[in-house]
Amino acid sequence: MKYKCGTEVMLGDEIMVEYGPDSKSLARVVAIGLDLVCDETEQKYYSWVKRDGIINKDSIIAEWIDKNPLSHNDQNFAPVSNYTILGCICCEMFIRRGGKAANKEIPTPIRPHLVKNKTIPPTKRR
Repeated sequence: MKYKCGTEVMLGDEIMVEYGPDSKSLARVVAIGLDLVCDETEQKYYSWVKRDGIINKDSIIAEWIDKNPLSHNDQNFAPVSNYTILGCICCEMFIRRGGKAANKEIPTPIRPHLVKNKTIPPTKRR
């Protein structure tokens, strides 16, 4: 499974998740599909979403790093989890490796709009 930028999805990756028009928040990948899950992930939650078919082989579970943007105190609605399930990763932007994956030598894409006061040379064509 890969992000739009071509980088392979790994446990611990930090990603920017869009959850509404002009609304984004930072999250960490804690489960990929039906087989890969971080030790820190709440096992009762993971077992439930797997058992009830809420996730599939193409799903990602991300845990909000920043304050949960979907949390609320309205008693008329069910409470929300600190996890979000992504059916695909078409709109999420890879930010950086985290967790165990951060120790590996994996190239990260250059995003000029995130690099301030730096000149990035153009890529040479072969």
